[in-house]
Amino acid sequence: MVATKHEEPQFWRLDRYSDPEQPVVGVEWRDAQAFCEWLGRIAGVKAGLPREAQWEYAARGTDGRPYPWGHERPDKTRACFRASGTRAPVKVGSYPAGRGPFGALDQAGNVW
Repeated sequence: MVATKHEEPQFWRLDRYSDPEQPVVGVEWRDAQAFCEWLGRIAGVKAGLPREAQWEYAARGTDGRPYPWGHERPDKTRACFRASGTRAPVKVGSYPAGRGPFGALDQAGNVW
């Protein structure tokens, strides 16, 4: 935030949303884009947000699955969603059964 001169995300200081192992919530697209540009500069690599088609390919693969983990409906072992009863985002990687076709986690549920 200091390097990009962007404001802290909404909810940044609320205990329910500020565990370092939770995904950051309340981030605007321009803030995420500024972070990627900053990261690219300091790391010397190209960093950016995925385009919609890239994200969907990573989440669905090539076999037409409706969910990252396959064809089974969401349940408490695969994703954090409203019906699971949680009142805050869970730690990143809490649902390994929800792993996508390329090994990515947390592509369904948890945050909107």
